[in-house]
Amino acid sequence: MNIISRLLVSFGAVAVTAAASSYFTLSGVTGWYAAAEKAPLTPPSEWFRVIWGILYLLLAVSYFLVLGKPRSTSKLLAGRLFFGQLLLQIIWCFCFFYLGYPGIGAAVLLFLLWISWRMLKNFAAVSTSAAVLNYPLFIWLLLAFWLNISFVYINGISVEI
Repeated sequence: MNIISRLLVSFGAVAVTAAASSYFTLSGVTGWYAAAEKAPLTPPSEWFRVIWGILYLLLAVSYFLVLGKPRSTSKLLAGRLFFGQLLLQIIWCFCFFYLGYPGIGAAVLLFLLWISWRMLKNFAAVSTSAAVLNYPLFIWLLLAFWLNISFVYINGISVEI
C-alpha cells in the first residue's frame, strides 16, 4: 500500500469516527448531560475536544505505521481490532450521549476497553511505535470508564430525555 493510500485509510477512518462521535455527543452535551450531576474528576467540557483531537491524531498515526508493515496475520488482526474499536467509540457516544443510556454506555465502554487492549497488544506485535502511541488512548478510556460508572452511580442507569 502506498503512502497516500495509507494516509487516506488511517486518517479517513479516524475522521469519520470523530465526526460521527461528535454528532452524537453534541446532542447529549447540549441537552440532558448539561443538567446532570457529574462525577468527581470530570474534566471541563472544553478539554474534551483538545484531548480527543490528540488521541485521534495518535490513533491515525499508529494505524498508518501498522499499514506500512509487511502483510501478516498480526497486521490483519490489528486492522480488524482498529476498526472494531473505532466502531465501538461511535456506539458508546450514541448510547451514552444521544440515547441518554449511561448504563448501556458503561457496558459498551467495558467492551471497548477490552478491544482496545487487544488492539494495543496486537499493534505491538506489528510495530512497537504504533503500540506506544495507543497507551494514552487506553489510559483515557480507563478514566472514561470510571467516569461513566460514577455517572451511573450518581444519576442512575438511564436519563430521562
